[in-house]
Amino acid sequence: MGIMFGHGNGSFGDIMKFYTAATRTYSAIVVVDFNDDSHLDIVFYRYDPESVDILLGDGKGQRQTLFSVEICYDVAPLLVGDFNGDGDQDIISIVLDPPSFNVLLNTSGCCTAQ
Repeated sequence: MGIMFGHGNGSFGDIMKFYTAATRTYSAIVVVDFNDDSHLDIVFYRYDPESVDILLGDGKGQRQTLFSVEICYDVAPLLVGDFNGDGDQDIISIVLDPPSFNVLLNTSGCCTAQ
């Protein structure tokens, strides 16, 4: 996956690759401040193996640690929000077959920089 950061004048910088592998396919990308540090993070679904991954942003465009949670089903959209009322962003992944969903609660332990 790569990101091109905007210069604020309609132009973009060079692509910065964050995570690449020839056999990876990404979908269902959501940009949100997942760990409440005022920097945008990227939450996305990845095939092979099936997982929901979180790439934390540092506000400077530097490479960050990729956190991954394996799931067992093909999912379509990802929804991010505070679903249990604790103030932390959680993730819901919608499963295509069989129709259902996964709830991934943010316990504030998965994405803390070490």
